[in-house]
Amino acid sequence: MMIRHILLIGALFSMLVATGASAASSGTKDASDVGRVEVYLNAITTLKSRFIQRASTGNLASGTVYISRPGKMRFEYDPPAPILLVADGIFLIYVDKELEQISHVPISSTPLSILVSENVKLSDNHDVAAVERGAGTLAVTLTMKGDVEAGAVRLLFADAPLSLKQWYIRDAQGVEVQVSLLDPERGLELDSTLFQVNPDMFGGDNN
Repeated sequence: MMIRHILLIGALFSMLVATGASAASSGTKDASDVGRVEVYLNAITTLKSRFIQRASTGNLASGTVYISRPGKMRFEYDPPAPILLVADGIFLIYVDKELEQISHVPISSTPLSILVSENVKLSDNHDVAAVERGAGTLAVTLTMKGDVEAGAVRLLFADAPLSLKQWYIRDAQGVEVQVSLLDPERGLELDSTLFQVNPDMFGGDNN
């Protein structure tokens, strides 16, 4: 259940892979574009952006996302959303301010690990299910290696030059989440405290 909540909040994916697209293609062009995506993601040191999040459940939220590679990320949701999501380099920490609960899962077990891995290699834990090209866009769809039913991730980029614009997640239950970045900034100096959560912030033990 907690993994599902994290997918609903974090940050991610409308998985409608067109049957006529270049799904599962292993052509030279696809391999080249996947390589470009890996180079782009590995070049990110820090990123800050406003975002809009839409879920297939009808939920709509906005906020600010911070990324500091490797391993760290923060989704700060605008009120009235009571949620904070922080990756501290080891765990993805889900804070529900309304319920006064904090939960942890290994960041490596979530789709968000793609964005904050120390060395992004998309094929390490995922299969490239599709590489799609549109008018000035490039999209790469990934499924968990050996477990297609576990869900999927789709990264959408503006192309020439490459720039991450959206990511989408579909979890194993079919819930889809889309996060759209608004004017992302890269290479900023981010305060390290953004990626810390006080375990006693609610004055009690949390999981």
